[in-house]
Amino acid sequence: MNDARAAFFSSLLLLTLCVVAAGLVFGWPQAAITALCFCVYFLLRQMQEIGRLLDWARQPLGTPPPVALGDSVWDSVFGALTRHHRESMLERHQLNLALDRFRLAAEALPDGVVILDEEQQIEWMNRQAALCLSLHASADLGGRILHLLREPEFQVYLADPDNVDHALSLSTTRSSGRFLQLQMTPFSAGRSLLLVRDTTQ
Repeated sequence: MNDARAAFFSSLLLLTLCVVAAGLVFGWPQAAITALCFCVYFLLRQMQEIGRLLDWARQPLGTPPPVALGDSVWDSVFGALTRHHRESMLERHQLNLALDRFRLAAEALPDGVVILDEEQQIEWMNRQAALCLSLHASADLGGRILHLLREPEFQVYLADPDNVDHALSLSTTRSSGRFLQLQMTPFSAGRSLLLVRDTTQ
């Protein structure tokens, strides 16, 4: 901030001296020289605030907006940005809390839960799903479910959208001797829940 102010006042002083020198050389009235000096100050002031705004726009997401350097229309601009930033951070915090609650609830379920994106890649799974499907909760995230569960009947099941009305029972090569019941349920933005139940017993 101090460097920015120093650069601003240095530029202001230099341009003001140039205006005064030009006014003296060409015999401008004092009022004209004063008006030009004010215009120079106003122009540099706006350029300084625009530069600070551009610098903030290049910062990582979540960086607080700058504060206006003086009483001007920029107070309103930066004030609105600060309010928007505060509201966005609060909304993000609330979404993170809701996501944490969902994950805690899903971990407490006796059944497995796998969240798949529109490309049928694994976005998240609970421990029970990883156990039933013999998957790794961290290593297999981002992998396509069809590359991990290669049973033909499962691939046919996923290929038909009408199959969401019923479950699929199968035994996978990844979990020898274990019988599973799988059901796909679309929920939002192309995502799906794959519910997994161990029916071995």
